[in-house]
Amino acid sequence: MTWPSLVTTPRRSASPWCDQELARLSPWRRTDCGAAAAKAARDNALLAVEKLTALNGVELAYPEAPFWNEICLRLSKPAKEVIQAARKADLHVGVDVSSRISGEGSLLLVSFTDRHGSKELEQLVQFFAAEFPGKKASQKT
Repeated sequence: MTWPSLVTTPRRSASPWCDQELARLSPWRRTDCGAAAAKAARDNALLAVEKLTALNGVELAYPEAPFWNEICLRLSKPAKEVIQAARKADLHVGVDVSSRISGEGSLLLVSFTDRHGSKELEQLVQFFAAEFPGKKASQKT
């Protein structure tokens, strides 16, 4: 019994125009190599950490851990409830990862991209402010 080769030879289409068009549309053809997109995602995550962790009941789950564009938040209420409330507000706030690590409480993984602008970030902050009213004592000054 012989197994088919796992290495395949790329096929060219019948039309050279089609090959050129597919290459032009490829996301790997971005001229900035994604550096600007990565920086925007990182800036959004940093701003979100600053604003969201200022609220009572929201903190970084692992404050000493490095991150780039994803943050894991520990919430004072079940992440599942927060996600359901967000859906009613037409928002996708993240993924409930509480069950992945036992004993860590209610954990919400939030990811940021360059597609999130100041408007979307402000919507997220306003939603969290409504769900977790009040600022931490150190943030009231």
